Amino acid sequence: MSRFIDTKIDYQLVNSICCQTQEVRIMTEEWRHDYNHQRPHKSSGYLSPVKYAEQRSEAESKAKQDQLNGDRKPPKIEGSRLAEDREKDHLIIENLITN
Repeated sequence: MSRFIDTKIDYQLVNSICCQTQEVRIMTEEWRHDYNHQRPHKSSGYLSPVKYAEQRSEAESKAKQDQLNGDRKPPKIEGSRLAEDREKDHLIIENLITN
Protein backbone atom coordinates (compact mmCIF):
# COMPACT_ATOMS: atom_id res chain seq x y z
CA MET A 1 0.00 0.00 0.00
CA SER A 2 2.83 2.37 0.83
CA ARG A 3 4.38 1.87 -2.61
CA PHE A 4 1.03 2.62 -4.28
CA ILE A 5 0.72 5.87 -2.32
CA ASP A 6 4.31 6.85 -3.16
CA THR A 7 3.69 6.11 -6.84
CA LYS A 8 0.45 8.08 -6.80
CA ILE A 9 2.16 11.04 -5.11
CA ASP A 10 5.05 10.89 -7.60
CA TYR A 11 2.60 10.77 -10.52
CA GLN A 12 0.63 13.74 -9.21
CA LEU A 13 3.83 15.69 -8.59
CA VAL A 14 5.15 15.02 -12.10
CA ASN A 15 1.75 15.81 -13.60
CA SER A 16 1.59 19.05 -11.63
CA ILE A 17 5.10 20.07 -12.70
CA CYS A 18 4.27 19.33 -16.35
CA CYS A 19 1.13 21.45 -16.15
CA GLN A 20 3.05 24.27 -14.50
CA THR A 21 5.78 24.05 -17.14
CA GLN A 22 3.19 24.27 -19.91
CA GLU A 23 1.55 27.25 -18.19
CA VAL A 24 4.93 28.98 -17.91
CA ARG A 25 5.58 28.35 -21.62
CA ILE A 26 2.22 29.82 -22.56
CA MET A 27 2.71 32.86 -20.31
CA THR A 28 6.23 33.38 -21.65
CA GLU A 29 5.03 33.21 -25.26
CA GLU A 30 2.23 35.69 -24.52
CA TRP A 31 4.71 38.06 -22.87
CA ARG A 32 7.19 37.73 -25.75
CA HIS A 33 4.47 38.42 -28.31
CA ASP A 34 3.27 41.47 -26.39
CA TYR A 35 6.85 42.75 -25.95
CA ASN A 36 7.71 42.41 -29.63
CA HIS A 37 4.38 43.28 -31.27
CA GLN A 38 2.51 45.63 -28.92
CA ARG A 39 4.80 47.35 -26.43
CA PRO A 40 6.38 50.58 -27.69
CA HIS A 41 10.10 51.10 -27.07
CA LYS A 42 11.59 54.52 -26.46
CA SER A 43 14.81 53.82 -28.38
CA SER A 44 12.85 53.03 -31.55
CA GLY A 45 10.70 56.15 -31.48
CA TYR A 46 7.96 54.44 -29.47
CA LEU A 47 7.44 51.72 -32.06
CA SER A 48 7.21 48.03 -31.27
CA PRO A 49 10.30 46.03 -32.31
CA VAL A 50 8.34 44.35 -35.11
CA LYS A 51 7.02 47.65 -36.47
CA TYR A 52 10.50 49.18 -36.19
CA ALA A 53 12.02 46.24 -38.08
CA GLU A 54 9.38 46.58 -40.81
CA GLN A 55 10.05 50.31 -41.20
CA ARG A 56 13.80 49.77 -41.13
CA SER A 57 13.56 47.11 -43.82
CA GLU A 58 11.42 49.39 -45.98
CA ALA A 59 13.80 52.32 -45.42
CA GLU A 60 16.84 50.21 -46.28
CA SER A 61 15.17 48.90 -49.43
CA LYS A 62 14.34 52.46 -50.45
CA ALA A 63 17.90 53.55 -49.67
CA LYS A 64 19.32 50.78 -51.87
CA GLN A 65 17.02 51.86 -54.67
CA ASP A 66 18.01 55.51 -54.12
CA GLN A 67 21.70 54.55 -54.22
CA LEU A 68 21.14 52.85 -57.55
CA ASN A 69 19.58 56.12 -58.70
CA GLY A 70 22.55 58.16 -57.41
CA ASP A 71 21.21 59.43 -54.04
CA ARG A 72 23.68 58.77 -51.16
CA LYS A 73 21.54 59.64 -48.12
CA PRO A 74 21.22 57.00 -45.36
CA PRO A 75 17.83 55.36 -44.72
CA LYS A 76 15.58 57.20 -42.29
CA ILE A 77 13.09 55.63 -39.92
CA GLU A 78 10.66 58.23 -38.69
CA GLY A 79 10.98 59.16 -35.03
CA SER A 80 13.92 56.97 -34.12
CA ARG A 81 17.10 58.21 -32.48
CA LEU A 82 19.07 55.83 -34.66
CA ALA A 83 17.80 57.58 -37.79
CA GLU A 84 18.60 61.01 -36.33
CA ASP A 85 22.12 59.89 -35.40
CA ARG A 86 22.67 58.41 -38.85
CA GLU A 87 21.45 61.63 -40.47
CA LYS A 88 23.90 63.67 -38.35
CA ASP A 89 26.73 61.28 -39.25
CA HIS A 90 25.82 61.61 -42.92
CA LEU A 91 25.95 65.40 -42.71
CA ILE A 92 29.34 65.31 -40.96
CA ILE A 93 30.74 62.97 -43.61
CA GLU A 94 29.31 65.10 -46.43
CA ASN A 95 30.97 68.17 -44.85
CA LEU A 96 34.31 66.37 -44.64
CA ILE A 97 34.09 65.26 -48.26
CA THR A 98 33.13 68.67 -49.65
CA ASN A 99 35.65 70.67 -47.59
